[in-house]
Parts: sequence; structure tokens; C-alpha cells
Amino acid sequence: MAVHHGSHTDNSVHTVHPTSHGGPPRIKVPYSKNPVFVAEGYKPPVVAGRSFEYETTQENADYWQTLSLAYRQYLKKEADTRMIDLRLLIEERRSGAFRCVGCDKPMIMRELFANGDRVYQCLNGDCVKRIIRYQYQARTGRIAEVA
Repeated sequence: MAVHHGSHTDNSVHTVHPTSHGGPPRIKVPYSKNPVFVAEGYKPPVVAGRSFEYETTQENADYWQTLSLAYRQYLKKEADTRMIDLRLLIEERRSGAFRCVGCDKPMIMRELFANGDRVYQCLNGDCVKRIIRYQYQARTGRIAEVA
């Protein structure tokens, strides 16, 4: 299903589920000056006021709702420190393993590059994904990939 980012509104066809917008559930995460790490295959978060909104699974969104603010902040800090996508960390805490966005098998982290870039790989060894850095740019209010 395509998600259209435009100004046209269409309330005639479908009703929206519990969330107030179409598309996958989102979690709100306070933004920080740290780079945002996004796993290949996941959309980067969008800036919403003083926070980032990450598209994620319903399970992750439900789990996030149960967490205290202090624990959410701790998870964000942990994701920054480990340089991984916050959504992967949430999945790890929730289920004990990352899920591959390619084939849904559990994944393990491998640090492969001297510059700190990391990849993670499925337990079946077929899918290898990159972690991409994004940086929040206060001037434009957007986040952009760091080359």
C-alpha cells in the first residue's frame, strides 16, 4: 500500500484505526543532537514538534506505550550508544531478538568497519543489512543521511 505525502485529503474511502493518521503505527521519541541510526529497510523518523515519530509495528508501538518516560529515555540512549535503530532495540527487549526486516528471522549484530559502521545479519545468513546514520538539521527541521 503506497503512502502519499501530499496535501490532498481523502476521508471518503477508509476509516482509520486507533491511530489518528493512516499508515503504520508511530512512536514519539524526543529528538536529541545525536545521530539517528536507521536500519536499512526501515523509514527514517519524521520530525514532529520536539520529537521524532518512528513508523513501527503495532507490537512495538503497544510495548512503547507501556514504558515509563525514564525507561524510554534509557532505551533511546542505549540505541545511540550501540548505534542501532531504536526499533531494533525495542524488538530485542520485547522478544529477545531483532527481526530481520527482509525475512523476519532473528538477527545478530556484527561490527565490520573501522569507521564504526555496523551491519546486522540474519541467523540464516542470507540477509545483511546496513545501519544508516541520519542527523537532525535544526536549520531545515529535517533529518538527512550522514555520508
